[in-house]
Amino acid sequence: MKMKGVQINTEERDKKFVQKYLVKELPAQYQSTKQFDALMSVPVGKEWNTGDSYKRLIQPELLTKAGSIIKPLKYK
Repeated sequence: MKMKGVQINTEERDKKFVQKYLVKELPAQYQSTKQFDALMSVPVGKEWNTGDSYKRLIQPELLTKAGSIIKPLKYK
């Protein structure tokens, strides 16, 4: 039975769209896929974490003072 305007999700259709969001290589700081998967499965939102842990999770690794000039990266 065909219904107008209805699309049925199939595995091959899902794989086609999800490929661009998958990680191709394991980032350098992880030794195994289990470590990476464990980090990615941790929710980051305020609803699931305390205020302090939420701030720690979203804090950038590098802090600069307001108004300071950041030099662009140079690629070889």
